[in-house]
Amino acid sequence: MQGFPRVNGHLRVGLSYLHGELFGEYLELYIRPLLIKGVPSIMMDLREFYNDQAKVTIIGKYLSTSVESMEREMTLRDGDDDEQDPTVLLWLYYFMS
Repeated sequence: MQGFPRVNGHLRVGLSYLHGELFGEYLELYIRPLLIKGVPSIMMDLREFYNDQAKVTIIGKYLSTSVESMEREMTLRDGDDDEQDPTVLLWLYYFMS
């Protein structure tokens, strides 16, 4: 989006209609900037997906791999060049609980 590059509402709407790998890809695009900012309402925003066990599994897998990567390299994804602030790991622990 050229006019509003930081708006991610279109990704959030897409999450409602996507399944499988596409859901996982859009989830990462949607949740990554919010985790970095420390937005506390992320899990409340994603609670509608907790009716779908497949989506719950994907969300849990993303969070757990992010925690593992942060503990090892302080990045949200293995091989990522952007080292994150330690508060990102704190937020991940909070969301995992």
